[in-house]
Amino acid sequence: MAAQKYVKRPWGKSGALNGNAYFRFLSPFYVLRHLKLFRCCLLAFLAISSLCVAEPGRLAVPGTWCSMVPPADFVQALRYRGFDHPPSKSSILLSVINSSLESNLAALDSSRNPRMRMQILRTELVKLPSGTARLFVMPEKGRKGDMIKQMLVLGDSVRTISISGFSPASDTGMALRIRSALETVVYDANDDANPLSVLPFTFDVSGSVFRPAQINGNTLLLARGASRFTGPPAPLMVAGMARINRDSTDLKAYALTQCMKIPGSDTSMKPNLESITLDSLSGFRLSASTAERQLLAVILFGNDGRVYLMAGTGPTSLKGLSREFNSAFSAFRRREVSDSADD
Repeated sequence: MAAQKYVKRPWGKSGALNGNAYFRFLSPFYVLRHLKLFRCCLLAFLAISSLCVAEPGRLAVPGTWCSMVPPADFVQALRYRGFDHPPSKSSILLSVINSSLESNLAALDSSRNPRMRMQILRTELVKLPSGTARLFVMPEKGRKGDMIKQMLVLGDSVRTISISGFSPASDTGMALRIRSALETVVYDANDDANPLSVLPFTFDVSGSVFRPAQINGNTLLLARGASRFTGPPAPLMVAGMARINRDSTDLKAYALTQCMKIPGSDTSMKPNLESITLDSLSGFRLSASTAERQLLAVILFGNDGRVYLMAGTGPTSLKGLSREFNSAFSAFRRREVSDSADD
């Protein structure tokens, strides 16, 4: 009963803090009586603040929900997500697997069967800034010769993140440096900006409940109301970029073909096409629906052969869904305008 009485004093029915209670809350007598509570709150605040402060050398790896502090002389890789050290033939590669951590750890454990081709030298439990992860150490043979692969595996029920560090088997110093870098990995499933940054353009999903869920190659899938992509009939968005030979491509036919490849599209749909221009790029807006499914897509063409695609599908019964798609797609902007002829 005392707790209930206390709650009623500082706050009114509207949830606002009453004036008298405001000064009582700040008084030194109140602080002394509740010193333990204040101490706990202060420690929690400092812990959260320490995570928010940018750590020197920490880099986000777009499309992975991860950041890490790579070894000082490693550079951002151009052909894959990760970091490279050409002089020593060493590298750190990040991969996203669209299945649960539990299932992938079980598969790795089963790979220790002598009949399996993968040889695991040892496994360890590694403490990270944001939790713990399993580390698998194994030999690797390839074009670069005999290597040691240190594979850190983490994630959740939605996705698995694999961070693999490769170094020459004879270079134990480099292996230790890579190991230290792996221990800095932070996985943040709520960092929507990270997967969105993998796209060469932006669009606005801030006013919706769509969130990045999966990355398949250069294509980003966004799910509505959850980070897990369940596929049709659940509403979803797709965004990505491709390249075509514009001179030999029927753009209208191409747009229709791509429209039918979108998850949740139906061959019985008869899309309506209208010409549009966004960010100085010309293209088409396609809309279609059946009794069960609705589809909206925007396809834009650059003079350099780039094709930008944004699409959304969902149940026809969700009346505000097309408006949500239109609002997001109309905010399209390229991150960099590489072809001046497009302007």
